[in-house]
Amino acid sequence: ALSTAWCDEVPVDSCSRYLTLDPKAQDKQIHIGGDGVSPETSTIMRAYAYYYPLYASYRALVVSSWVRRDSVGTVMNYDAPTIRSSVPRQSMAAVYSSVFLDQDKGPFRVTYPMVSPNETFLSVSILDLFTEQLLPTINNQFNSTELTGSFELYGGNKTMSLASDSNATRFTCQTQYCWIAMRFFVSDRSPEELEKIKKWQNEIRVENIHDGEYETTQVTMPMLGEVGQAEESVESFFDLVNRLAESSPPQPELPILLDSFKSLGIGPGLKFDTSSLSPDVQKEIQNIPLCFEEVMLNTNLGVQSSSGWKYAIDAGQYGENYLERAYIAVNGLGATIPRDIIYASHDGLDAQYAYRMDFTADSIPETYAWSMQIYNQEGKIEKNPENIYDINSRSTALNRTEDGSVTILFQKNQPVDASAGINWMPTSGYQDGESFLPLIRFYSPGESILSREYQIPKITKYTANE
Repeated sequence: ALSTAWCDEVPVDSCSRYLTLDPKAQDKQIHIGGDGVSPETSTIMRAYAYYYPLYASYRALVVSSWVRRDSVGTVMNYDAPTIRSSVPRQSMAAVYSSVFLDQDKGPFRVTYPMVSPNETFLSVSILDLFTEQLLPTINNQFNSTELTGSFELYGGNKTMSLASDSNATRFTCQTQYCWIAMRFFVSDRSPEELEKIKKWQNEIRVENIHDGEYETTQVTMPMLGEVGQAEESVESFFDLVNRLAESSPPQPELPILLDSFKSLGIGPGLKFDTSSLSPDVQKEIQNIPLCFEEVMLNTNLGVQSSSGWKYAIDAGQYGENYLERAYIAVNGLGATIPRDIIYASHDGLDAQYAYRMDFTADSIPETYAWSMQIYNQEGKIEKNPENIYDINSRSTALNRTEDGSVTILFQKNQPVDASAGINWMPTSGYQDGESFLPLIRFYSPGESILSREYQIPKITKYTANE
């Protein structure tokens, strides 16, 4: 999310004038503009939301290259799930490999490991800079018989006329850079398991289709200011995205909307000039970065399941729904399509109390694996002395009863109850009165979860250690 220290003086409660999210609505959950907001401000807010994923993806590209002191095109392999304060809603049940490709250096052949469905879950997401995921999906649980271990990627100034003679799956990316993210499910984080995943990661290859080589490139358009820091004004934000959009233009699904942006100097190669706006509007639009972050981060959109739980809105494919695309970019940049992973989050729970969640034998979810974690209000993981951050259905440490039932206890102290089926999620990293938010991921979910018909078990308060 954007750093907004530069405008902390803006009253948060005034943000509802710009942007409101209605989690109870069945559709159109995001609304822009309201009483007293000028048409120009509403349009600029819409443009900010429309182009935010482009900005966020490019920032990820720059930061990943900067951290590694490497150039674009180098595969970045993460060794193990570790807590990273910069990553919102980070998964501790997955190891990632990631690479950004400059389409002007392609076309490419990308080789990925042929991981057996019996070994672990592997998905490969291919996203453009607007975070639209290219299809068909690569998921070894869903379509393992169709996987070939490689695919070809076209885009930029390269056309399909340069295609190879192979029968490989082909993707076309319409933005200059394309982002490839691979997820390996991790059940126990044991040295043996991580070593096996490392071996698979080392099998990932990127090469030019025709000459077998790939020249990595330095980022030619650095961030304005220090790498990893947010833009300091709405003007500098649009200055950057206008330049990015020259080589990564928006798709034309919403011509009237895009024309309204252009009328204010927002679009590929244009100049966002506020001089034609009234002084009140010039002042008003400076609140947009803060309000955008504040509202997007603090509202839980999705489809209501059972009490307290909500399935996240669909990620990866957005069509004309650019507002939901922006919401996902703030809360989980790079989130994949539902066929790969479905996310469900719970209302905040006060850490001074103890809670329990019971997966009875007849309520075990139909999925390759489920993973439970908890986060603070900012979507970050709070460290605990017990070093327990994930409970998942594939772990050898998971306690089950004879009929397969599982109970999760959310509490500060280790449970006295050591009976079969009891699993402890420590909340010792939170002070009394602080809230923690449970989040469950379903990897390669079954139809009852895809349709949101599966009722996630309730979390109920109970008296601990008695």
